[in-house]
Amino acid sequence: MDWPRVQKQDLTDVKNTFKSLKHEWIRHHYWELEFPKRVLNHAMRKGRIALDGAVEKRLSQAVSLPKKQNPYDGRQTPFKGKAQTVITCAQHAVACCCRTCIEYWHGIPVDTPLSEEHVSYFKKLILMYIDERLPDLNAEPQAVPHLREGSNDEE
Repeated sequence: MDWPRVQKQDLTDVKNTFKSLKHEWIRHHYWELEFPKRVLNHAMRKGRIALDGAVEKRLSQAVSLPKKQNPYDGRQTPFKGKAQTVITCAQHAVACCCRTCIEYWHGIPVDTPLSEEHVSYFKKLILMYIDERLPDLNAEPQAVPHLREGSNDEE
């Protein structure tokens, strides 16, 4: 692993960054995951344009603060279940799910607040992941029925 290269946060070298991320077991899982129907429906209901704003909001609320100011760090990004979305899957896939992963993969110390540039970089990584994993996702929202409670497609 060429850590200095990955930690440059260079979007022109995103192929290398993604290739590197895919080598870690937990990241690899999210690159290969067959999305649950509920996750796909949520993405379709939002559409690519609305996901753009939702990603920035999620990053600002979940990981922008230094670790010592967020008692939930390490637990704020769901792995599975009803709270899982394509955004949370992307956060795990590109290692911006918690400040520990951000420091390990992207070289930003846990005690440093994320700058606007950092949030913008992570937002772009997440959207690139979504584009790669869901290339046919419409820009505009689609009418998709909600799954019924207890449905087999829920997880």
